[in-house]
Amino acid sequence: MNDNPTEPAKKEPSFRFLTPIIATLIASLVATYATYTYNQRQMQLARIEALDKYRIYINSENRAEREYGYFVFEELGYRTLVDKIAEVRDDPAALKILISRADRDTGSAENVRTVEVADRIMRQANPSDQLPLPFPSPPPVPMPEAGKHEDGWVYLGHFVSEKSGWKTRYLNFPVNEPPANLVGKTFEVRRETGALNVRAAMPSIFGQFAAVQEVLAEGSRVEILDQQEWQSSGYMWAKVRFDN
Repeated sequence: MNDNPTEPAKKEPSFRFLTPIIATLIASLVATYATYTYNQRQMQLARIEALDKYRIYINSENRAEREYGYFVFEELGYRTLVDKIAEVRDDPAALKILISRADRDTGSAENVRTVEVADRIMRQANPSDQLPLPFPSPPPVPMPEAGKHEDGWVYLGHFVSEKSGWKTRYLNFPVNEPPANLVGKTFEVRRETGALNVRAAMPSIFGQFAAVQEVLAEGSRVEILDQQEWQSSGYMWAKVRFDN
């Protein structure tokens, strides 16, 4: 109550003029959120549609088509799915994607999983199928007689650097031994990692794997005749001689 009748009564401030502004702001925020939600939903639906469309490539018997399918799935953000499918199939068609990703994501937690899947494929990949060979196939090699020496290629493991050594290894050489130092020496197949596949050749530059021609039991002795790195990736292969 105003005690001084000569002074006009003070009016309380009115915010009624702000009501239309607030209403407009709220409407704008709601519209923005609705648009964002709609766009997110549309993007999700588009990814699902693309996943369904391109799965035929992943399921193809043709290696080149599977490689394309893995690339599309990777670009759509389905990295975990790419890893799982490649691992279950031991599919060399996924190698380029996996190694490219590992090079980009060095040091990340996801990188560890990627490297593990690539290493597994290197060790036990299924033979390449319908992709044309970049050079003519060699003539068939006659089967060796029992008790004779035989040559072939085995996957040695993943060599990181001379400082870090081998991340994985499948013969019992020292963990910090550089690959070049292994040539001319004899080692056993590690009991910790089990049997080791022998192939007629190491993978081609296109990631084609030769068929398995022999399986060396744990403890089998092999002499390393040569060593080669596949595609500057750290995944090392060796030509070996062993007793049949």
